[in-house]
Amino acid sequence: MAIKTVPEHLNKWLLLYTTAGMFLGLLLGYLDSTWTTAHLTLVGGMTTAAVFFVIYPMMVNLKIESLIKAGKNIKGLSLTTLYNFLWAPLIGALSAAIIFAVIVSTGFAAEETRVRWISIEKLQQVIEEQEPVIVDLRTPEEFRRGGIPGAINIPIETLRSDRSVLDAHKGKPLLLYCRTVNKTDRALWLLDKRGFKSIYALKGGYEAYRIQN
Repeated sequence: MAIKTVPEHLNKWLLLYTTAGMFLGLLLGYLDSTWTTAHLTLVGGMTTAAVFFVIYPMMVNLKIESLIKAGKNIKGLSLTTLYNFLWAPLIGALSAAIIFAVIVSTGFAAEETRVRWISIEKLQQVIEEQEPVIVDLRTPEEFRRGGIPGAINIPIETLRSDRSVLDAHKGKPLLLYCRTVNKTDRALWLLDKRGFKSIYALKGGYEAYRIQN
């Protein structure tokens, strides 16, 4: 593809590429939610890079000649880079921090829950050191067939219909697990901003625990 035809090609297909990329990202994130949750910083960086590469060509009207010309203006390019990647993010972060502090202090939002995904190898250490309330999110039938010792059974359906069912345990850490991780992901969303200071989530769920025990 000749360099001069790139703008025309992107004008025609950019929306399709962007939509396909979004659906691909959602699909991959859903299929391996454990990896996604454990690598949020990397996912965030990749998202930022993707947005930059989509938006920047639009800013120069997808003209390669404009890119080349802009690259020769060292002073203008330096000032633009300084503003976009240093000054604007700094001001934005400061503004967000101030607004968030005001919202929390006035009671419109609860403190964000600290969530930590732990491996099977770390499970016993967390139980002994933190003494969490262990919550089995599977069905009662699954729970009767076996579970982690000391766990209480609160199916995800119960938690979905009554999010306050665990409020009595706010003073202690929670340790959530299900068969794999899907119900745990949903539980974390349901419990977000409900005042729990610390929630542990078991990677691999009961299936991983059963294999090693």
